[in-house]
Amino acid sequence: GKSNKVDDESPAIDQTVEVNAASELPQLEINDEMRQSFVTEGIELLQNAEQGLLAWGENSDDPEAMADLFRNMHSFKGNCGFFGYAEMEKLSHQMETVLDRAKSGSPLATDNPADALLAALDLLQNSVAEISEGREAKVPDLEEHLTELRKLLPPMLGEILVKEGIDEGSVNAAIATQKKPVGEILIDQGNAS
Repeated sequence: GKSNKVDDESPAIDQTVEVNAASELPQLEINDEMRQSFVTEGIELLQNAEQGLLAWGENSDDPEAMADLFRNMHSFKGNCGFFGYAEMEKLSHQMETVLDRAKSGSPLATDNPADALLAALDLLQNSVAEISEGREAKVPDLEEHLTELRKLLPPMLGEILVKEGIDEGSVNAAIATQKKPVGEILIDQGNAS
């Protein structure tokens, strides 16, 4: 009777495969009308972001403009995710990370990050144009561009401290109790001078 038992179980295994496939179905059901609305909205969001980046290049001290710029990139990234445009999503996500860091007032590794962000934005605009003409949404040299954007992000204090040989556990514990600056906590713990 053991062989029967195995047979009984195999349909259940198939069902889990089907469930997984079903959860990814929305990606497969994108029709031309939806694709066109992605393009229309994408063009608008990226144009707004472009204006925001150009303005930021001129004057980086306007928190409201910065919040708008971030929102536009965040919405665009969300749309890419929904439609399954993975490469565009990765690139816009990395842009969003840079903007988020800037929005929170953290310094970036370069005085004018707008240039690298505008270059990435150009790529996204080209990809949207490709989609509007029914072609695939590829981002040429994606990894290169992601690397360029990552260069805009200085390492966070925690990363620096770990590089300096301070135990990562201590750094994480310090961050977890961060009512005081990390540096002070580490000194209190006797882990740094």
